[in-house]
Amino acid sequence: MDFDEYQRLAALTDARPDRSDVGFPLLGLAGEVGTLIAEHKKSMRFGEMYVSFPMQVAEELGDLLWYAAALARTCGLSLNEIAEGNLRKTAAAWSGELPPAHVYDEGFPPQERLPRRASFTFTSDPNGVVRIFFGAEPVGHPVDDNAYEEDHYRFHDAFHLANAAVLGWSPLLRSLLKRKRKSSATIDRVEDGARAIFLEEGIVA
Repeated sequence: MDFDEYQRLAALTDARPDRSDVGFPLLGLAGEVGTLIAEHKKSMRFGEMYVSFPMQVAEELGDLLWYAAALARTCGLSLNEIAEGNLRKTAAAWSGELPPAHVYDEGFPPQERLPRRASFTFTSDPNGVVRIFFGAEPVGHPVDDNAYEEDHYRFHDAFHLANAAVLGWSPLLRSLLKRKRKSSATIDRVEDGARAIFLEEGIVA
């Protein structure tokens, strides 16, 4: 059975007085997800003794599909097209091929560009204080978790490096490496300034 055929047949059992109301299928989807979570809790509690778990999952997934069909129909959408679009999206997202990072500092002097290739080393001492080195040069300040409980925040600069590598953007790393684009006063103030750095720190946190 294809999705559009299921959607057509499911409409025969749609007893809503107002078939333009999206609230009913939305509440149905939420309710079925809640039931699935409850079934999962039972499986965690009883383990292998809870032999009916797969059957319960099948039933709840079926109900989820019914409500998804009702919501799609209410919104004038095709389940077939939704499924095909989702496959295209996930294939693109998990193809393993990242788009090239935007080069925001192309055309700036070499000393104002992020390195195109670089090796950074993280070191941690017995007290949990982490230091970062760019080659032999220390980068930034030593940092610990700054928290009551260990959450490994001390390694968070890895995310700043990822921002630079994948997005071509890290105002904080520019500042730490002294690669701010000072040849343009506006870009130095707006894109590489304190506000941009605080924004990136918030995203990383």
